[in-house]
Amino acid sequence: MFANGAYDPAQCDLCGETAADVVLDRTTLRAMTSDARIVRRALRKLRCRSCGLVRDGLGISGDELAGFYGEQYTLNTRSTEEHVFFTPEGPIPRSAMIADWIVKLVPPHRWTAGQRVLEVGCGQGNLLRALATRMPDVEFSGVELSAEATRRARDQGLDAHCGDTEAAPHELYDRILVFGVLEHVPSPTAFLHRLRARLPIDGELVLGQPTQDVANYDIFFVDHLHHFASAHVDLLATKAGFEPVAAEIGHPLDDDMSLHVFRAVSDESSHARIDLPIQSTCEEAAQRFTGIFERVDALLAKCAPSERLAVFGIGEIFVLLLAYTALAKRRIVCGLDDDEARQRDERWPFPIAPPERAGEFGVDRVLLCVNPTYAERITERLAALDLRVDRLF
Repeated sequence: MFANGAYDPAQCDLCGETAADVVLDRTTLRAMTSDARIVRRALRKLRCRSCGLVRDGLGISGDELAGFYGEQYTLNTRSTEEHVFFTPEGPIPRSAMIADWIVKLVPPHRWTAGQRVLEVGCGQGNLLRALATRMPDVEFSGVELSAEATRRARDQGLDAHCGDTEAAPHELYDRILVFGVLEHVPSPTAFLHRLRARLPIDGELVLGQPTQDVANYDIFFVDHLHHFASAHVDLLATKAGFEPVAAEIGHPLDDDMSLHVFRAVSDESSHARIDLPIQSTCEEAAQRFTGIFERVDALLAKCAPSERLAVFGIGEIFVLLLAYTALAKRRIVCGLDDDEARQRDERWPFPIAPPERAGEFGVDRVLLCVNPTYAERITERLAALDLRVDRLF
């Protein structure tokens, strides 16, 4: 994934243009990574004046990237890592959602017995396992930079290999899956060319990544080096010798992602014409969430220093607010979570308890850090427990 080493923001990876405008610039050395950690780094994002692709504005060495994904990145090494979506039909693991989404765009009749399918960036194997369950006659393999994540995948009996794409056990594959990786690589162009080299003519590439067709806080992830509108993904794939087959922008359970299916059509690089800068929601998102952070700071400023604060929603949104607001400066007496075991891999500086036990900690105010989809229902529940609730997001 990172065979070309360092990331250099000097020019756009898609079109080669050097001129760019600043979309986001936070010089405070405090930023969030996509595995929900806070790191000592500034945050700067640039928008290409030619094609509109937004990229990270700070250089990163090859050693830093290798260490980050090989040793430090934790998203795929937590026993309780997998996110669950709560629906009227019951909880749905993220891997099941993605697997069903892929099968929707690549129907079952195209998964024939004996096919070889490679997942690049397979993590601890959740998606590989979900797809293998649905397609038992297909041969699935995966590659992953993290040795710990690879070990976890292999412990499940999956054919996972530690390393970049060169660690894949076969030379060619019928289909390659890449979900949540493209935004991390220093050069998407070089990465997609390497994937094209592992597919025959008519082989398929399935790409899933955060989409900038809708405004979301992906722009604040310091380790996401590129932020794509769906048209950018199409152009990058076209450059590498693919043509679009199907795409879906947003999933009912996760509208911040897009899923694209491409067919390998050429061994040669091609050029896709860009007439105008492609529009994305990156600037809108930067402004919207900066406004949210400012409103949270204003609310916290009104809270008396003696108030005993609790947090409901101890996940990605909470860490986002810890990184970019004054929340990190306030003492939190407890986190509220119905599933205390879900937090056992975390090292929060406060105890975790179900909401019904909030009184044991003398909680004066609950700060709600959850997706707005769930906020009203949770607010009503906490209010029924005589807890004062402030929605932060």
